[in-house]
Amino acid sequence: MAARSRKSKTPIERIRVMLSGRNRDLIPDRAGGGVTLSEVRRTLQEELQREVFLGYQLLDVWINEEAGAESGDADIWDHCMDELDRADIVVVIYNGEAGWGAEVGEVGICHAEMQRVRDRAPSKLRIIALDFDSDSALGLTSPKDAARKNAPNQDFAEEVASLLNATARDRSELEESVKLAVVQAVAKLARTGSEEGRKGQYSLGSPLIWSRLTYPERKREMERVVRTYLLDVRKASGDVGTSKPLRLALGGERVLISTHAVPERFGIAEARELVGRPFLRDHKIQLGGEEGGVGPIHLIACHKSCTESQVSAFVGHPDVFIVQTPFGFFVADQVSFAQTFFVTGCRDGTSTKVAVRRIFDWIDQSGELDRIVARARSRKAILVAVAKEIQKGKEDLGR
Repeated sequence: MAARSRKSKTPIERIRVMLSGRNRDLIPDRAGGGVTLSEVRRTLQEELQREVFLGYQLLDVWINEEAGAESGDADIWDHCMDELDRADIVVVIYNGEAGWGAEVGEVGICHAEMQRVRDRAPSKLRIIALDFDSDSALGLTSPKDAARKNAPNQDFAEEVASLLNATARDRSELEESVKLAVVQAVAKLARTGSEEGRKGQYSLGSPLIWSRLTYPERKREMERVVRTYLLDVRKASGDVGTSKPLRLALGGERVLISTHAVPERFGIAEARELVGRPFLRDHKIQLGGEEGGVGPIHLIACHKSCTESQVSAFVGHPDVFIVQTPFGFFVADQVSFAQTFFVTGCRDGTSTKVAVRRIFDWIDQSGELDRIVARARSRKAILVAVAKEIQKGKEDLGR
């Protein structure tokens, strides 16, 4: 007779399990056909939640189908990330696909989910990779073929390669591997507690590689990642290898985006001084012609953290518009119309691209686009006037 679960007089806080992966993609079924990953995850959700320990239900399983995770909606993205943070165990089912992104070429949601767990609590992550051949008759695309389709998939494949916990060739092996991964994770939680695993969150992988770099090296790499994202994903124009502002289409205008990076906490003077106060040099930027536009708006990627008081000190006075956002801070001076995005937690390439992506999520969700563009127009008008006065002063002194 199957064990029955029973309710406790004292509510039991169940262990939260998240099964991350693609939805509609097919994997082999031993019956001879293909089955969607969504169907497999729903079956696993039901089976895992039926399991009991000493008569009590222990697991609460969340799958992204419950959030509509294939919709490409920024709110769904946030919902999935919130569930990741709440989960005690995250099992990533990898099939070569990075997942959807709001723009072509950006970090996919499956990749971003894995990266967020690695950054915040790597001890709760388990990765199971699928391994089978493509079969056009059955509609099957092998993980290796999927990984070669585009740059986001290739980036995901490179990161996953050294992190695998198990592989599975079909539905049966996948279900068994997921169950084993959950059992092992529960046993580890019982021994060490999930909080213990958070101590080493940046001690492995690409965050470790970036931590080895010198300040100038890390600054260059951070700026390269930001500029590459803006060029490839947001379709900005400009050169990745220079410090000139990029030109980005926003709200019907060509907005200049000036990129910078602080290769440590923003409070570390030696790191912050590598950026200085770039808005003081805005009048030297070419605002007209092919390379011109409105603005500029500054984007400062911070390797670690930044505070509101540090932002105020950076601007030079407290009477500015500052808002804390999912990516860090946005600040706008209502007198000079200088605007800056402070993007925090840029510990490696993936976390940097995800953080920059969230700038555009916030712009869309907040309704700030028109105001941002209007300030950029005003900023250009001020800088043009300042440049003229500086030139006039030089000519007067030269007489």
